[in-house]
Amino acid sequence: MANSLVHVLATREQLAAFDEKEDAERVCLIGSHWIQVMGVLLELRQRVVGTSLVLFRRYCTLRRVNNLEVGMTALTCLLLGCKAAETAVSIKQLCTVGMYVCGMDKIEKKETDACTAGGTDATENTSSDPFVLPSLYDELLLRTTEELLRRELVVLEALNFELHVVLPHALGVQYLQTLGLVRDTQFVQTCWNLMNDALRTRLCVSLAPFCVAVGCVALAARIHHRKLPDEWYRVFDATVQDTADVEAALTAMYSAMLEAQAGPSKPAWMHMREVEYATIH
Repeated sequence: MANSLVHVLATREQLAAFDEKEDAERVCLIGSHWIQVMGVLLELRQRVVGTSLVLFRRYCTLRRVNNLEVGMTALTCLLLGCKAAETAVSIKQLCTVGMYVCGMDKIEKKETDACTAGGTDATENTSSDPFVLPSLYDELLLRTTEELLRRELVVLEALNFELHVVLPHALGVQYLQTLGLVRDTQFVQTCWNLMNDALRTRLCVSLAPFCVAVGCVALAARIHHRKLPDEWYRVFDATVQDTADVEAALTAMYSAMLEAQAGPSKPAWMHMREVEYATIH
């Protein structure tokens, strides 16, 4: 495969070290969810959100991110995703949306309690207080902006200033055209959804983008009961193990989310305080 179709992947040692971190996968799911929500509120392109998700997963694989850092780390990766995709974004709007979605206005108040109460989970913000839009010179907004710019350098250094990201979506569409399935709108939509969800898992740092695309096509074919040609994946330089890895990772993520939703109380990070989009701007 040409270099333009791949990007930096984690080594086996890095993935093994990530698996040993307590609650690492849960923190990644929280941060990925927040990045997607912030992308919707800011009306960012899918390219920006996808790039941000990959950068966030890369950083979490290389560094330990605790509950109190996940919001700012997600916000920082979204800023870097905007820069990598050459998309202009207002720092004030970015920080305001981050304060709203990630509950930074509440997390800051809980930091002391988290240290004294034996590890209170700051991501489980159950407060129903309405969000107050900060003014231009709001103290918390200024501190958030300052911390965002400081954290940007930390993330860049950890990533070795490597922001090149290849998303599987364009590759997946090409593969569907080759297989003659591009006119099946339901099948294409399922593939697209699976590729979006794959960016929230470790697949974006463990498998090459073309392998992720092939795995999502294979899983979509299984969902829609479509028979594909024998060993079709070899045409796209993938293996049957790649398709199995994609299915396993996505199934694990869906199972974790269903388990969280079926619990006694829905985690606060899985829903948002209702507010009109215009209020953010």
